[in-house]
Amino acid sequence: MLGLSASTICVLFPVIQNLLNHKALFLRPLTAYDVLNAFILVAGCSFAGGALGSLLHPRVMEDRKLAVVLTVLFSVLTVVRTGLVQEITSLKYVAWILPPVDRVSYIYGNADEFRLIQTGILFAALAAYGAALVIIRSCICQKRKF
Repeated sequence: MLGLSASTICVLFPVIQNLLNHKALFLRPLTAYDVLNAFILVAGCSFAGGALGSLLHPRVMEDRKLAVVLTVLFSVLTVVRTGLVQEITSLKYVAWILPPVDRVSYIYGNADEFRLIQTGILFAALAAYGAALVIIRSCICQKRKF
C-alpha cells in the first residue's frame, strides 16, 4: 500500500507541475494514457524494490548494520547496473540478482511515447522479480518460524 501511495504521488507530481506551468513541462501534450503507463512502470519498480528491501528485514537479516550497507549497495548498483555491465561484461552473469529497473530506461530512454505492450512486458518482469523475492523471503521466514 505504501508503494502504491508513493507511486501515485510520483506520477501525479509532474502532472500537477505540468498544469501549473501552463502545460509546458512536457514536449507533447500529456494524456491519460501517458499517466497510466507511467503509473504502471513506477508501481512495478516500487514493488520490485520493496521486495528486495524485504529481504533485508530484521526477520530475515538480523545484522542491522549489514542490512543498511546492503540497502545502499543494492540501490547504487541497481542505478548503475547498465554501465557496469557495459564496462565489465562478466558482471551480466550476476547482475540478474538486482531488480530489472534499468530495462525501463533502456526501452523508454529515447522513446517519444509509451507503448502498452512494452509497459506490460516491463511490468511483468518487475512483478515476477518481486514475486520471486517475496517467495524467497516467505521461505526464509517459515524456516525461522516467523
